[in-house]
Formats: sequence, structure tokens, C-alpha cells
Amino acid sequence: MGVSPFFAGREYDASRDKNTMTYLQFICRHPKRLGLGFGLTLFGSFGQTYFISLFGKEFRTAFDLSVAGFGTVYSLATLLSGFSVLYFGALIDRFSLPVYLTGVISAFALATLGLGLLPLRSVIFLFVVIYLLRLCGQGLMTHASSTTMARDFTKDRGKAISFASMGHAAGEAVFPVLAVAMMLALGWRTVWLGVGLMLLLMLPLLLWLAHSRNSEGAMMDPAGRAGTAKDWTRSQVLRDPAFYLLLVAMVAPPFINTGFFFHQVPLVEAKDWTRPLFASAFGSYAVATVVGILVAGRLVDRLGARRVLIFAMLPYALGLIIAGSFDQPVVAHLFMALAGISTGLFYPCATAVWAELYGLRHLGAIRALTSGMMVFSTSLAPALMGWLLDGGVGFSALFFGCALWAVLTVPAVLASNAISGTRRLA
Repeated sequence: MGVSPFFAGREYDASRDKNTMTYLQFICRHPKRLGLGFGLTLFGSFGQTYFISLFGKEFRTAFDLSVAGFGTVYSLATLLSGFSVLYFGALIDRFSLPVYLTGVISAFALATLGLGLLPLRSVIFLFVVIYLLRLCGQGLMTHASSTTMARDFTKDRGKAISFASMGHAAGEAVFPVLAVAMMLALGWRTVWLGVGLMLLLMLPLLLWLAHSRNSEGAMMDPAGRAGTAKDWTRSQVLRDPAFYLLLVAMVAPPFINTGFFFHQVPLVEAKDWTRPLFASAFGSYAVATVVGILVAGRLVDRLGARRVLIFAMLPYALGLIIAGSFDQPVVAHLFMALAGISTGLFYPCATAVWAELYGLRHLGAIRALTSGMMVFSTSLAPALMGWLLDGGVGFSALFFGCALWAVLTVPAVLASNAISGTRRLA
């Protein structure tokens, strides 16, 4: 049965449903490979904005920085890490996975140990540390996890990336609570020292998983590994108009999330909410993200990532419209829950779509390109939204503007699918 190029992607085959494993069966069959993907995203949490921002006050005090000064250092370090991902992320195509992970995790641990052990007050030192945290944590560990899952699995790629992405939700649920408790009891430097020691202790385990995961049986696409006519290089991807249309959707979740989460204090004040209320709404966000991830994993395996991506941002659009229109306390939970659903739907698509379109041989380089662009967006969002807020633009306008962007992802993805579908049928 043919498929319209407008909805190009994997054709739906009902017989696939009969042979699809449950998540539990899938995990029991491939514990090492899935454990590696989950572990990389989990421990990459220490380089995420939500974790680093817990220490904002301590960093400003220790390095004698104002709020604006720390924000500038953070944005510049994040921006540089985004550029760096373009190069270092592509190295996963050239080096064995254990060698690659040894370099990334060692540099990550070095940065965290430096914060814990060196009582330096140099802003340059802080810049270098944040750069390494963002590059290795948010950038390369997440990149290595998703790239490895996409390469190791074909039939169940959606579920594999979804399970690995659960490490993000687990980190959000566990690490902030532990970090705050340790900070109050032992001091903030001790927390970072503990993080560094944890990374060093986990390195042998992650390397063992990386070495031994193939013993569970080959799931990789042999053609994809060796390279075929379908495998695109990064330079070829940059000349593909379908790629830029997909970026409209790919960049939206990290930009919008980072912007509103970073400015949550003025948001709470503008809405006349309380900080405990909004903090509790992160629980709704985490639960909804898990639901979105689990649903997306199965849909990607059945329908293909490009089809799922068509509607992935629609729940977020609804949440943004609601948040821009109403101020009741329940809106905080509703907005965060809808944001979480879209974020969960987005996670598996963010890697699977490139594997579907451009093959596996150069997937590391291609995903490094998109990861770098997403990191760029997270560096620009706080500054841009802050500038608009200082200029008199209210949160309602920001919500409605972002809702429009979320809605526009639908025609953008449809147009991209039409281009790639026409190319495939030609």
C-alpha cells in the first residue's frame, strides 16, 4: 500500500502490533544496552539547567557576581558548548563507544571535582567549569545515549530511545532533592565533590555496559552500520530543505522550556502564584513527561518518528494558550502537565527522525549538528525572554507567541515530510 508523500514516513502495518514486545519484555531482553542508554541520560543530569540553577546563589556569592553577571557567564558558556558539540559529538562516529565515553565522562568528572576541591574565585574558572558541565552533561552524554540507542535498535528504536530518555525524568525527580539536602547539611562544594566521585565510580560500570551490550544479540541494521546509498553526510544534510523545516519543531521544546523555567520567579510573581505551587507543578511535568515518553516510544515504532512529530507540540500549544489566558493556581499544573506531554513525545523523535531520514553511518555527526542547535536555543532563550520582559512585553504575550510557534510546527513537519516523501518516491 502506497503512502502520500505529504505524510511520508513508515507505513503502518497492523501485523507489527502482534509482534511488539511490552516495555517490560523489552527491558528484560536487552538490559545491558538499555541500561547504558538510561545511565548516560541519568548522570548527564548534572549538566542540565535545572540542576546547575540550584546553586545559582552560591555561585554568585563565591565568584562575586550579580544576577545579570552570572546569567551572562552561563549563557556564554552554554553557547560555546553548543558550538563544541558540533565537533566533539561527531567523534562518536570515529571512535569506539568505550573510548568516547571515557573521554566525555572523565572531563565531566574533572569539572565537578574542580568545583568541589578548588576554592578559586576566578570568573574564568567558573566559565570553564560551566562550559564543561554543559558540554559533557547536557550535550555529549545525552548525545551518546540517543545515538547509541538509534544504532543498536531498528525494529524497537522508539522504545529504546524512550526508555533511555527516562533517565532525564529520573534525574529531575531524584537529584534536586538530594542536592538540596546535601547542600544544607554539608555545603555546596561537597555536593559537587560527591557528583564527581559518583561519575568516577559509575565510569567502569558504563564502560562495561558499552563493551558487553553486543552480547545480547545484534539488533543493529547491518546496512546502516556499513553505510548505504541512503546514508547522508552532514554536508549533504545541510543542503536538504527538509532538514530546516524539521528544525522548526526540533528547536521549539528546548527553547520554550528553558525560557519559562529560567524566568519562573518573575512568572510566579506576574501570575500571583507562589513558589511552592510552581515547584509542585514540576511533579506534574515529570509525570506527564514519562507518560509522553512511553506513548511516543510505541508510536514511533508503529508509525515512524516523522508522523509522531507532526502532533508532538500540540499539547504544549494548548498549555501555552491556557497559561496566557488564565491565572488560577490550577493553571500552573495544567500548563506544566501539557508541556511535559509534548516534551515526552519529543524525546524519542529527536533522534529517531534523523535515523529514518539520513541513515546510521553518519548519525553521530548529524545528531551533533542538531544537538548543537538545540543547545544554542537554550543559551538564547533566557536572554531573549528577559530582554522582552524588561522591554514591557508581558508573560501573556510570550505565552501566545510561543503557542503560535508550537502550532506552526505542524505545517513545517508536514512540508518536510512532503519533500522527503517526494524524494523517496522519485
